[in-house]
Amino acid sequence: GTAEVLSYLERVHLARSTRILELSFLDLTSLPVEYLGITNVTELSLSDNQLASLSPEIGSLSDIRRLWLQNNLLATLPPSVRSLTRLVALCLDKNRFEAFPPMVRYLTRLQELSINDNVIEEVPAALADLQDLQSLAVRGNKLTGFPEIFHKWTSLTELIVAENRISDLQLQFEVLTNLKMLSLDGNLLVSPPREVLESGTPLILEYIKRLKIARESHVLDLCGFGMRAIPVEVIKQNKNVRELKLSNNRLRAIPSEIKMCKDMTKIELDNNTLNELPNELGQCPQLLTLDASHNHLRSLPSSIGRLTNLTALLLNDNPLQSLPPDLKRLTNIIDLKIKITDLGGIKTAGADVQDEGPKLPPMEIILRGEDAILSYAGKLRDGAASGKLDLGELGLRQVPGAVLKLSTLTSLRLDNNKLRSLPDGISELHQLKSISFGGCSRLTALPVKMGRLTNLSRLNLDGVKLVTPPSVVLQWQGEDVMDYL
Repeated sequence: GTAEVLSYLERVHLARSTRILELSFLDLTSLPVEYLGITNVTELSLSDNQLASLSPEIGSLSDIRRLWLQNNLLATLPPSVRSLTRLVALCLDKNRFEAFPPMVRYLTRLQELSINDNVIEEVPAALADLQDLQSLAVRGNKLTGFPEIFHKWTSLTELIVAENRISDLQLQFEVLTNLKMLSLDGNLLVSPPREVLESGTPLILEYIKRLKIARESHVLDLCGFGMRAIPVEVIKQNKNVRELKLSNNRLRAIPSEIKMCKDMTKIELDNNTLNELPNELGQCPQLLTLDASHNHLRSLPSSIGRLTNLTALLLNDNPLQSLPPDLKRLTNIIDLKIKITDLGGIKTAGADVQDEGPKLPPMEIILRGEDAILSYAGKLRDGAASGKLDLGELGLRQVPGAVLKLSTLTSLRLDNNKLRSLPDGISELHQLKSISFGGCSRLTALPVKMGRLTNLSRLNLDGVKLVTPPSVVLQWQGEDVMDYL
């Protein structure tokens, strides 16, 4: 119609002075460059037309810097495009390209290349020549992998590969030090998980960086990413990991594939929303530290008893209702934190125990389960009433603090434990008349302050080889040994 013709002529006339030719939304099927009389344009927009091809004469626009061709019917570009050597921006979105036009590789000054919403399956290696490329957008195509040469675009600030078919994650992003925008959503990736993808480029790049570090250090640190689940693929790809750190996420479960991490010595699962630990965790025989504190655990897997190398088991701030019988097999534990006051048997019995302080049972007792805890609490209660306390054969490594509070004790039996030393506080039990350390073969010395126990008349040290006092003194009567001390 007349209006369209006038609009067309007006745009062409305006371009003579501005050098910007805007020919969008005109339903053009061809570009009659030879008739425009304009060859010095620096920007040309032919978007939203019906172009199925470009005239070879497009190559005569040697001054052009920006070219918009989106929303057409193009499947290729003419060879003459390679003459547009000043081009810095090229948009080919929403056309019918099945492959990158070969001529693009010669546009070595390109800084922005957009070819979204076509049917491209790969980014050719030849595009590595585009050393000045700052923005590459290939959203909505059929890419199955990352461009193998993307890490050569060291000037890249924006990489958009969303809504493709990419399933494997590249870990070479650390060379792209200028990258500010990375769009990956809508692919077949399981890693990074959705929570990371939705958090923006900085967190995505940090996630990728940590995966890369893990390959070299065997320490996988994915703390603080807000993940609801750790991708199984991440476990499989890092099965040689020695430390796995997953604190401060929103994890609800740990995959059974954790059993693949045979060399893992430390796992941090604290501050998540875990309701249970996988039974397969018991197949990680090298595990030394297990931190699952601040979760929602109500029970522990029976297989935890297989982790006999454990030295630290941190389960505080979990509503545990019971403890597995095999927990007692963890004889190497030196750091144990469990909220025992929530245990069903303890609550029902109303046992006088606490989760900290002197009323916290020794970990050797806790590891033996609820019955042992109740028995221990009962012994303390009865000892306070009768003045006689028997804590023999309990595997104790030190004298419980609660014992030192029983100032009315007259008899204390600690036979066949694993005591290595005695606290000075034992000297405050002034009413003691009898004390027995028989079979405590690891005990090497008696504290000098025990000399204050002036009422002590019986001291049993059968099977104990002390350094202090010397052996000659130990042959004396108990009263004489106390006089020596």
